[in-house]
Amino acid sequence: KHPEFFALASDGTRLSTGEKPRECFSNEGLFKETVNFIRFMFDTYDFPSVDIWPADGYVPCSCENCKGKKPSDLVWGFTDRVAREVYKTHPDKLITGSAYTVYSEAPDSIEKFSPNLGLWIANSGRPKMMDDDYWNAYFARVQKWNSKLAPGNIIRSENNRYHIQGMSENEDGKKVRGKPVEYPVIHPRAVARELKAMKGISRGDTGEQSQLGGKWKVPGIEHITLYVQSRFLWDADLDVDEVLNEYCENFYGPAAKQMKAAIDFVEANLAIKDTSRGAGKSDLQNVPLEVALKFRELLKEAKAAAGDSVYGKRIDLILSEMVSEEELIAKDKAEKKLVAEARANAPTAVGVEGSDLSKAPEYFLKNNSKVGEEPQLKTSFKAGWDKNALILEITCKEPNVKNLAPAVDVYSGEFVAITIETQLHRHYILEINPDGVILDGDPTRGWKSLAEAKPERGEDFWRLTVRIPVVGKEEALADPKHRVAGEKPTPESPWYINIGRQIQKKDDRKQEIQLFSLSPKTGWHDPVYFGKLEIK
Repeated sequence: KHPEFFALASDGTRLSTGEKPRECFSNEGLFKETVNFIRFMFDTYDFPSVDIWPADGYVPCSCENCKGKKPSDLVWGFTDRVAREVYKTHPDKLITGSAYTVYSEAPDSIEKFSPNLGLWIANSGRPKMMDDDYWNAYFARVQKWNSKLAPGNIIRSENNRYHIQGMSENEDGKKVRGKPVEYPVIHPRAVARELKAMKGISRGDTGEQSQLGGKWKVPGIEHITLYVQSRFLWDADLDVDEVLNEYCENFYGPAAKQMKAAIDFVEANLAIKDTSRGAGKSDLQNVPLEVALKFRELLKEAKAAAGDSVYGKRIDLILSEMVSEEELIAKDKAEKKLVAEARANAPTAVGVEGSDLSKAPEYFLKNNSKVGEEPQLKTSFKAGWDKNALILEITCKEPNVKNLAPAVDVYSGEFVAITIETQLHRHYILEINPDGVILDGDPTRGWKSLAEAKPERGEDFWRLTVRIPVVGKEEALADPKHRVAGEKPTPESPWYINIGRQIQKKDDRKQEIQLFSLSPKTGWHDPVYFGKLEIK
């Protein structure tokens, strides 16, 4: 009944239908309705608090009052305003929102929040918190929030569902969520570090487990982290080494020493350094084959020490929740074969020396949404190499350039994507809108390409000239969170890349994904199907 409550898309439509409608946070009617709803919930059910979070997949509103504003300013400006109004009638109740995705940072536009506003700091990658760089950035964010909120109004929500990714078949042959684990996310020290620091700041925790339908998916694996979390929620001043030693002695008996070594090893070798990847949570488990096999070897040593006792059965449970050594080796072999075959047939792009791309070969993207059909709009690119930088010129045909309205968040409008695997790293991702706004990988992971994108518009096209700086191995190790690590791509030592374009559905236009190298499932994200890049 009130489409004006909902976000105005770049094509002029209101996002008021579908599974996840989007909000216009500057709309006065939505503000009043939200206040009325919360008061009704308090008066009718006497709830202690009411949550108001945007739905997943935040989409910015393009109305005049919202356009150009940061997501944190819009979401938290709205939430704080609602909280202040409700405070007039229900000062003892709490209004809560979440520091999440693109609105995870505390807004500079608000100095102090209403005293009845509470905050869930959600899904902040707790397993990575033993990495000092990651930890320092995270805790600085916490402290900024804490300075703006009333004391005690922070709660932690860490939905670590690492062990229920993907689908597999159960004993009855039915598809179920969650595959056997290749490498577990066990992180007791990271939990202890955060809970110790959050004492006096956070009310407590929720999440931190992998359950489906109220049942544990991998209780043997989860138990280790959850035990430490439980102990530190009761007493954050404990010593984590003493807690782990006690745990191993009591729970694994004669295999205590071997299990402590296995626990220390598995957490120390999580893949937490690859901050530039855009593939999400699975990165933590994307360890080399030799690391995954070493962990299994440590578990088997512990099993030998425990024998067939109850302690041995507990170790057997962990082993049973993981892919066997034989399966792991076979999978690694099959993946390497798939990559070799795919890359043997991958298209090759040849770039030129220097920044003048006028004589560089031009390559056209294909329709990945409907393979075999011509793209509805042509997209092409050229490549060059100039002073330790990759230069890409990407030209997108567009008959309605005057009506082109790039989205502030990049994703919800027209944009292009560049994915790169160099000799030193796999993989980088940049996504860029027609105004030259760049998103580097997953924005929560902290890597910045330091690339520059120069936008240009003609009568029937828009173009981006992108300069991506590249550094060698030593410089990359010294500063892993900035720039692309690699060497100049040559025929003998090429890069593997994909260039993609997303065309949004609009009027008679269909949504379409275009790629330089076609990918059957994951668009430009799958390095297996990247094309080859050489500079000659």
